[in-house]
Amino acid sequence: MIDGGCHYNGYYAEFSRHVMVGEPSAEQRKLYTVAFEAEQKAVEAIKPGVKASTIDKIARGVIKDAGYEKYQHPHITGHGLEIHDPPLIGDPGQVKEWMFKKGMIIAVEPGVFKPGVGGVREEDVALVTDSGHEVLTRAEYENKLLSR
Repeated sequence: MIDGGCHYNGYYAEFSRHVMVGEPSAEQRKLYTVAFEAEQKAVEAIKPGVKASTIDKIARGVIKDAGYEKYQHPHITGHGLEIHDPPLIGDPGQVKEWMFKKGMIIAVEPGVFKPGVGGVREEDVALVTDSGHEVLTRAEYENKLLSR
């Protein structure tokens, strides 16, 4: 897993990607695909007026529907960019509900971690636009890990 970011002139960037040396097993492909789909579905739902808790439910629902609920991420599903600032998405101790607004920048990073198989937490950053979102992350995904 490569998980990195930077800070420059008041701007923050962050992403994570996974690579694999050798060929992944069928279970590793399935695990990666489930985490990838949870992240992609959550990002697709970002737009003004959507609650942060909705994004969390979407990501966790994909993981649960695939049979990996027991192994889903115990951490937040996403966050703002200034070192995990609000809006927090799926914070277990969260008392405030966040609503997305145009101009917010959100990192989305649900994950699946199964002992003996591996862990996956892809992360992308999206800008909330007038009517939806724009993914700002430009790093490629590891296609050989996707189940097809």
